[in-house]
Amino acid sequence: MSDGRAKVHTASDGGVSGKHDAVAPLQFNVAPSTSDELNTVHLRLTPVACWRVDDIRFAFDSSFVDADPSDPKNPNDIRVELAHLITLLKDYPDCPLSVFGHADPVGTDDYNKQLSGRRAMAIYSLIVAHGDTAKAVSLWQQISSTENWGDNQHQKMQSFTGLPAGTPNSDLIKAYLQKLCPNELVLNKTDFLAQGADSAGKGDYQGCSEFNPLLIFSQEKQAQFDQAKQQNDAAGIAERNEENAINRRVMVLLFRVGSKVDPQKWPCPSALGDKSGCIKRFWSDGETRRSTHLPGVDRKFTDTYDTFACRFYQRISISSPCESIPLHPFRYGIEFGTHMPWTDDAVMRIVSEDGSQERVFTKSDGVVSGIHRVFTFADYRKHVRYFAEIRDKRHVVGLFGLVELYRIVDPNDPLHILPPPAVQPVDPGPVPPDPEPSELQGHSEGVDPENVEAAADPPHIPAISTDA
Repeated sequence: MSDGRAKVHTASDGGVSGKHDAVAPLQFNVAPSTSDELNTVHLRLTPVACWRVDDIRFAFDSSFVDADPSDPKNPNDIRVELAHLITLLKDYPDCPLSVFGHADPVGTDDYNKQLSGRRAMAIYSLIVAHGDTAKAVSLWQQISSTENWGDNQHQKMQSFTGLPAGTPNSDLIKAYLQKLCPNELVLNKTDFLAQGADSAGKGDYQGCSEFNPLLIFSQEKQAQFDQAKQQNDAAGIAERNEENAINRRVMVLLFRVGSKVDPQKWPCPSALGDKSGCIKRFWSDGETRRSTHLPGVDRKFTDTYDTFACRFYQRISISSPCESIPLHPFRYGIEFGTHMPWTDDAVMRIVSEDGSQERVFTKSDGVVSGIHRVFTFADYRKHVRYFAEIRDKRHVVGLFGLVELYRIVDPNDPLHILPPPAVQPVDPGPVPPDPEPSELQGHSEGVDPENVEAAADPPHIPAISTDA
């Protein structure tokens, strides 16, 4: 659908920003007119850029946007994506925004309409935290009340802001939003498509329920996940949620300069409105589009462009690079033995060769599957090499050397090779002996660990400073 000019601008663990195809010059045929007559032109609503926040930046089944208080210099939270938004807004000044929340197909349409709407509200609130603080705090208080946020969310906000227990909720939310939102990002209602003309946000932020999935499972996979739910199989449910994560997203579209909509004529219902307004905008076969499971193959929007039920949303987003599906998730399983060197302060890192992309896992991020904990890295890139390691303050345990991960997960690619693990100390201080590589058993989905080729010279794993 794209002419090749649309492209991803930045990508991270938590989202994507991109530039759409260039807008063709406007040309009109107009009738002759006298001095007191006018030709009226209605411009087509055309996005020029996009910014997507992925599910990983939210607490599960919630609209609470998580923050990482551990490393202010290199935060592993939505501040990474917000920095990308700042760059995008500099490239596209005066282009109005609109926010679209999406849920996955688990649960009812009605529930997901509300959840997707609240997530859109949460992102809208975050990006106007400096420009329209009162509105941002009010919306987050509304979300907090609806989702019954309790000690967990309050403690997270207190930890991140440094405010004490007992701080009034409105003050805590304000401090949290304004610390999470970079100071350079200052937006207010006039920067959005409907310019705040509707008190419920129509045109500025909305929820699309589960109506526009990027991925629909095959018949066999859906049956497997349905069985896992019936049997309350935690590992199966976790796998379903992980694979469905691509459907849980918040999209922000930037429209060409001068675009403005009348909320009364806007086709989407309000963020917390019911689903009937969405269904009015379905394709005639919308239900079939969003719910058909094919035998033996997943359906992907970017393959056939027929998984979205809403024709309006499809029209404005069909060429968006932010609505593309990433490669199949890379999964790495680690067997934990008696001498496994995973201390309380250790982390697993998967890092690109040039250091521009890094995914950090704690032990608890792994999903238990038999004797393994399985870690999922969904946002790796083609033709980029990555290495992985487990690191604490004293040791580095290499899991694999530099390798193109997309080859490993593609069963049709004959070069699916994982370089062998390596062990190296970080500092020469008195430490217990390093574990032998054989004590760390790792495998990748799609690779037989018994038949992994060993390189003659394992690639060097660069040392990374542990300084804060």
